Amino acid sequence: MIIVILLIASLIARSRRPQTPVWSIMAFLSFITILFRLVKPDELDNVIDLDVILFLIGMFSIVGLAEVSGVLEAISTWFIGRFKSRYTVIYASSILFGLLAAIAMNDTVAFMGPPIAYTIARAIDVDPKAMFLLLAFSLTIGSVTTPIGNPQNVLIAERSGLEAPS
Repeated sequence: MIIVILLIASLIARSRRPQTPVWSIMAFLSFITILFRLVKPDELDNVIDLDVILFLIGMFSIVGLAEVSGVLEAISTWFIGRFKSRYTVIYASSILFGLLAAIAMNDTVAFMGPPIAYTIARAIDVDPKAMFLLLAFSLTIGSVTTPIGNPQNVLIAERSGLEAPS
């Protein structure tokens, strides 16, 4: 219960101070979890999947480099130039995000998508929040069409001991 209260308090504090990095909140809550013995130190190897952590670090690094280098903005600008109206850009963005989530992992699109969606929103004069929602819905729908798009479900099914469907 204390973790939920601290999480809510942290989210409220972040909404008032948006410059606070999300990772610092998560690190703090992880520390509190161990401090209050909700997870014992000798059980950490059971609750932490190092492969997932390394994957996320790698994805954040690649996307960060692509954003800083201007690659994502160049892709967005090229994409926008292919269409004549704002509405076709919106429809095409939805299809693009969905297809990307189907052929690449939805996590990848979720990391790369916001800078692209923001650039598109600015260029066609649309509220960025609407483009972020479009991104979220498109990648969620697109990712369920292939196992590549959402491999977490495969990993969960494997570890749960469920038999493969016949």
